[in-house]
Amino acid sequence: MDQETENAREPGRRPASAAGEGAHTLGAPRERRRRADRRALGRRALGRLALAALASGLSCAGAPPPSLPTSLYGATMPAFRRAAIDGREVSSAALRGRVVVVEFFASYCAPCRRSLPALVELAARDPSLAVVAIGEDERRDLTAAMAAEYGLTMPVVHDAGNLLAARFRIDGLPSTFVIDERGVIRWFGGADHSARTLARVVAAVRSDRPAS
Repeated sequence: MDQETENAREPGRRPASAAGEGAHTLGAPRERRRRADRRALGRRALGRLALAALASGLSCAGAPPPSLPTSLYGATMPAFRRAAIDGREVSSAALRGRVVVVEFFASYCAPCRRSLPALVELAARDPSLAVVAIGEDERRDLTAAMAAEYGLTMPVVHDAGNLLAARFRIDGLPSTFVIDERGVIRWFGGADHSARTLARVVAAVRSDRPAS
């Protein structure tokens, strides 16, 4: 029986060729390489997508939160000059040229007990930042007690008669303003902000990007 007849009688057996058995296998490594290359390209594409998603997430995480509504947004900070409870004089004019954070608080305000530690942390992190705390209690000693309890090292002003609260048009506590170097109010926030949040707002103001 010749070779051709034997091949025909055995189903599934590959016919021999002039190049021999090796002829069929020459394309296999190439095909495996092509498949491997396609898989590698797919992995690289997925990697690029993952990196893009991560970068987008980090960008969003670093963005400052928008300002709450206030009629003073974009306006010059109301002028004032007051003596702090430790005797230091605090004035809006002297604060020009620095980014300023002004926070209104009171001893009867429960959310203020969460926001004041954030203010202390922010001031400790950024010594170049001007921070002013304004107490809205009826009595000066209550404001002084809060300053001592929370270790407020920034100037703390007792707002007798709530005159500064009226000038800043606040209707709730805590109320926090971020003012740029030109004295323009760029951000207003309430109770829900951390030191990290305020730091992002300050960074945005310093880079002259509106935080809203």
